Amino acid sequence: MSFPFLKENGELLSLASTAQMLIEPKALKHYKDFYSQAISFNETYPQYYRFTLRICLDLEDLGLTGHVGKKLCNYVRENHFLDYDTSDSRRLETLSLLRRRLKPNTVEKEHRLRLLDNIDRFIAHPHCFSRLNKPFFYELTHIIFFLTEYGSTSWPLSRSGEDCIKVMGALAFLDNDCDLLAEVCICYSFLGLECPQLWVRAVDDNLAALEIRYDTDVKSTLNSSTDEYHPYIVMNWRKALKHEPCFTERFEGRRPNFILSGQETSILSKLSERVHDVRFNKSSKLLAQENFYQDLTEEEAKALEALQLSDKNINELLKDYSYGVL
Repeated sequence: MSFPFLKENGELLSLASTAQMLIEPKALKHYKDFYSQAISFNETYPQYYRFTLRICLDLEDLGLTGHVGKKLCNYVRENHFLDYDTSDSRRLETLSLLRRRLKPNTVEKEHRLRLLDNIDRFIAHPHCFSRLNKPFFYELTHIIFFLTEYGSTSWPLSRSGEDCIKVMGALAFLDNDCDLLAEVCICYSFLGLECPQLWVRAVDDNLAALEIRYDTDVKSTLNSSTDEYHPYIVMNWRKALKHEPCFTERFEGRRPNFILSGQETSILSKLSERVHDVRFNKSSKLLAQENFYQDLTEEEAKALEALQLSDKNINELLKDYSYGVL
């Protein structure tokens, strides 16, 4: 048993559960041993309790018979695991998991109110999202996942958060980051909002271009410690939520590796280089701007123009991000 096993299987089962995908009973049988030992596993490795709990709850919701999920919820509550989480998003995830089997108690209600207040203040300043900060961005996508119970409940805050995810989506598009962009598209679905079609097409184009090789090792261009399995999962998840054909590949017992080409540079990385020239190499803004546009490939220039035409606020975002270079 390993952390990657828990993370990857947890993500796949959550995807299947939230998209209400039909899973063949024989597929669930692969998890029976884990499910039957989950309570002991959780007692031995409490640091992984959110993964263990989510996997068991999703397995039950997908058709595996049993009540281990509720027992784990009680164990988490009785041992005050909520107090030991280190971030608001993790506490929010824990509360979301517990609510799937237990009625919230007073402590959990108080935690939730504090978290809602924190998150409301967190999204009150969309301009703070104009700098590319991927951990910061993923924090918000996951908060939206948990607060909406993966799209099954309405957004509970007065501020919609749409202004924040618009900025995140635009920067992800400019950075050619299909993983983050797919999560942003999913957030639009969970919030009941219409996602910009330019972004949806970009995600689907990346999925269509993704190459799958078998029984080999390929490192990710986005994250050198792994391949591109996570973009593959979330890009397909977006399609699953829209009831579009997804996960059409058949691995037939082989070990797949997922490869995305063309990720070495992006519009945003080229703009960042020119910003650095101005801020630290004393280059003029006009020269930096000229060099930026010269650096763009024809395809990148078209993508930038399409983004600018799609949203009247993009030029202001680019000006803010580039410290006035654009």
